[in-house]
Amino acid sequence: ECCPTLREEDGLAMSSRNLRLNALERKNAPLVYKTLLKTAELLKNQAPYEAILEAKKEMISNKLFEIEYLEIVDFETLQPTTSIAKDKKYAICIATYLGDIRLIDNIMI
Repeated sequence: ECCPTLREEDGLAMSSRNLRLNALERKNAPLVYKTLLKTAELLKNQAPYEAILEAKKEMISNKLFEIEYLEIVDFETLQPTTSIAKDKKYAICIATYLGDIRLIDNIMI
């Protein structure tokens, strides 16, 4: 079992590195969590590859972000998956640079 992620009121995962974000970066930082939630929502009707492409669009259009990865992985193996089985657990994982700060987050689905 894993521990739940502690989050700020706006959804940003709590981390000491958040203190290094400037005001504009901090204002945009909640997009990381929103992208994870959007991916989960899109997975209800789309294949993982399509959901990832669609979910990344807003972050890609925001020039403050440089996405390192957005992946849907098997919870047990942490290997990326191309399909979702109803009887398995998955995680949606993201790493992105916001300015010079690397932010990472994930949600379980």
